[in-house]
Amino acid sequence: MNNEHIAFHATMRNLALEPLTKNGGYDRVLFSNDVFIEAESVVELLNSRDGDWDMVCGIDYHAWG
Repeated sequence: MNNEHIAFHATMRNLALEPLTKNGGYDRVLFSNDVFIEAESVVELLNSRDGDWDMVCGIDYHAWG
């Protein structure tokens, strides 16, 4: 993955977040690109470290995460 690819995704993320930040924001925002995701997995992800995080990734639950 090159820096242009990362910069593109960061720009898209920021564009998606812009309306949320302009309107007061939210406590938590979940981005998902998974084709299939279980509700229990979403809850577990959002409750990681009792919600004490800036950013969390589902890969953290993999054997090496």
